[in-house]
Amino acid sequence: MPQLLADEQRFYVYFRMTKNSFDEILGMIETYISKEHTNYRGPIAPEERLAVTLRNNMCHSYFQVSCNWRHVQDYWSKLKSWVHNC
Repeated sequence: MPQLLADEQRFYVYFRMTKNSFDEILGMIETYISKEHTNYRGPIAPEERLAVTLRNNMCHSYFQVSCNWRHVQDYWSKLKSWVHNC
């Protein structure tokens, strides 16, 4: 993810949103998706959890290179309504 964070254009192509939008969503749900550190292993960072969730839910399959725009819009509207209900 460091390469995506360094380049705003690549970030937008990958997630179909700006870094500011990503940070705004993360700010709203970070407390809900954060996990505690254990003696066995460290938690996955909230940024990575959100990135994986967005990418996997926006695309039909993990190996598909391009996303279906209607699916992205539908997912985005569901995510916004879920965040507003929290």
